[in-house]
This record gives sequence, structure tokens and C-alpha cells, in this order.
Amino acid sequence: MGSYVTVTSMLGAEAQQLHAYQEGLFGDPAFDANVPPYSITLVIPLVGLNPTTSSTLFFPGSHRDHALADAVTGTAPDLDLDPGDAILFDSRITHGGMANRSAAPRPIVYCTYHRAWYRDV
Repeated sequence: MGSYVTVTSMLGAEAQQLHAYQEGLFGDPAFDANVPPYSITLVIPLVGLNPTTSSTLFFPGSHRDHALADAVTGTAPDLDLDPGDAILFDSRITHGGMANRSAAPRPIVYCTYHRAWYRDV
């Protein structure tokens, strides 16, 4: 396990800026697009995720091509997740927390697992 954190979207929080946890290893987009995953993130919601509390917006394929991270291609996982459900994603995928429109905080646990040779500095 490379990291273990909790992220809490407070009530009324706006959408998070889009980001990726990891970038390509070699600085060559054409080469990096073909590298298999070396870091996987596990997301565990501690409250139910629904249209009011919302979730995280993901951009499928953006781990291979960052140009795919635009408002048109974003998708959220099923917005009917229970506490303790799980979402797994390649840590290079562009993503961002969506606005929390509920009257309560939205805590989520993130566990990132890396290959033995990789260190996130």
C-alpha cells in the first residue's frame, strides 16, 4: 500500500478541480500510453453516494490520452453506492470530486496500491 487517506467533501462543496494521482513514468506520452498500471486506487465511501451527495467524475481512457478528459467524456459510477462499496481505478485516470449538494459531509477513504518498485514521492 502506497498511501491511505480520507477525503471529506463538506456540505455545499463545489466540484473539485480535475486531476490525476500519477503521471506517465517516462515523459513520452506515446510510450507512457502503453505502460500497464503501476498504481491502483481503491475508493470506499463512508456514506451513501447518491444524486444529492454525488460521487467522483472519471474520464475513461485519460490514463492513456489526457485529451480525453473533457466535460463531454466524464462519467460517474453508479450513484447509488452504499457505505463500504468499492471503486477501483488506475491512478493515472483524470478525475475530480463532484459537488456535494447534501446537508452533510461526504467522507471517502482512498487506498492506493503500487507495484513494489514504484514510490510516489
